[in-house]
This record gives sequence, structure tokens and C-alpha cells, in this order.
Amino acid sequence: MRSRGRKICACIAMIFAAFLVQYGLGSSAVYSAKEPSETTTYQLTVTSSNPSSGASVTTNPADINARSSGTTTTVFTFNAGTVVNVIAASTAGGNNYAGWSGCDAVDGRRCTLTLNDNRTITANYVSPLPVTHSLTVASTNPASGVPMTVSPADNNGIASGNSPLSLVFNDGTQIGVTAPSTAAGNNFSSWSGCDSVSGRTCTVALNANRSVTANYTTGSVVTHHLTVASTNPSSGASMNFSPADNTGKT
Repeated sequence: MRSRGRKICACIAMIFAAFLVQYGLGSSAVYSAKEPSETTTYQLTVTSSNPSSGASVTTNPADINARSSGTTTTVFTFNAGTVVNVIAASTAGGNNYAGWSGCDAVDGRRCTLTLNDNRTITANYVSPLPVTHSLTVASTNPASGVPMTVSPADNNGIASGNSPLSLVFNDGTQIGVTAPSTAAGNNFSSWSGCDSVSGRTCTVALNANRSVTANYTTGSVVTHHLTVASTNPSSGASMNFSPADNTGKT
């Protein structure tokens, strides 16, 4: 009986062992709870130029730290493969947005990129164009050809020229324009359209398009007398004159 019992136990053990092997549960199997793998993340650094700092940016989506905005230079952290949109402010430090660099795609002020590595993008800004105005320098009697001098020179380097003269200056520039004492035989008389006048110099502060005019008048005519005499007789001789004098006598 004991022998038969041992044989039965041995058979049962063999069957159980075969079961374990069939289902990969043999004695060599190692049982362990697998820890979940860590998610890969990458950093997105957002910088700016002109200015190099202080430019506001927003992101969509927010990063893993729930940050969706900041000022340059700023760093966001995203899961690998995240498609990120970053929007730059229209102005920064008084300068205007000009474009992005380092993006996969750009649409206006929006930079789009897929984060599969650490990346750096830059929002670029440019100084605004200055506001300019025109100054027209005219003349009367004569209406053209009067040489003018200008201080300072205008934006195109023009510091002199003949009337009518067109000049371009930045907003708020104070300008002096000096006219000659005579033009085409006529004498300088006055300026019109100026903020102030000193002698032959017109001063104007250019906060809008302006026009100034140097006025000239015909000079006085110098006259002389012609006396016509006769002898034997000393008077009464008939005379003719050509041309007639200033009073019309012939």
C-alpha cells in the first residue's frame, strides 16, 4: 500500500509539474511586479530678440507643470511628442513683432512645433519706423529758383535747394530755413507759415506736414533827371525824345 501511495503521489507531482511548465509557471519562473515606465519629457526654451528679455508669450497646451504663459527667457516642460503652439505678444519693449525662428511652422505670431527633443525658439522684434512729416519751402516773386538753406539736414541729407523745395523730417524736429536777401533782382520781404521769424530765417517745429513761403518784392527804381538846353536861341527850340520819359513826355 505504501508503495502504491508513493507512486500515486509521484504521478500527481509529475502532472502538476507538467502543468506548471505548460503555462510558464515552472519553478524557475521569477515573479515580480513591474513598475510603470517613466514618461519622457523635453524642455522648450522661449527667448526673444530686441528686447532680449521681458517679451510675453503664451502656450497651448499648458506644460506638465500647468504653465501656459511667461516672459522671455522662459522654459516649459512637455511630454515627448506634444504639439505646442506658442504665441508672441505684438509688441515688446516698445518694438514691434517681426517673426519667429526655430519653429516647425509659423502663422502670424503663432509658432508651432512638435517636441521630440529639447528645443529653443526665438520671438524677434524690430524698432518701429519713425513718424515723419514733409516741409515744403516755397517763394513768391519769383515763384521758383530761390536758393534756400536748411538746418538740420532732412532725413535724405538735403540741407539746401531751390524753391519749391520738399523736405522730410522726423516728427517734432525743429527746423530753420534761411532765404537769401535778393532773388531774381527782387528784395526779401517776409516769411509766411513759420512759428517764428528772425531776419531772413524761418523756424518751424514739424508736428504735421507744413508749408512755409519766402516773399520777395520788386526793388525801387532809381531815376535821374535829363536837362536839355539850347543856345541861340537859349529857349524855345522844339525837341523830341525816344523813348518817352517816366512821365510820358516825348
